Amino acid sequence: MDFFKKRILLFIVFITGASVLIIEVLATRILAVYYGNTIYTISSVIGIILAAPLFRQLFFFSAKFFTLDNFAIRH
Repeated sequence: MDFFKKRILLFIVFITGASVLIIEVLATRILAVYYGNTIYTISSVIGIILAAPLFRQLFFFSAKFFTLDNFAIRH
């Protein structure tokens, strides 16, 4: 049973990584029409993809603390 859970997790991670790579390639292709296919456009796309989880976490934690602070002030 544990063997199958590990394999399912590995499969999900593989599919997620492939999906992100497809999004990176598509974004680079779309931006290449307007800005050209340069190192700047490719590095911008990669930077945005890598920074997105960080910004999501920062937004989630700030929203969570904001709502908890308001709850604590009201009660």
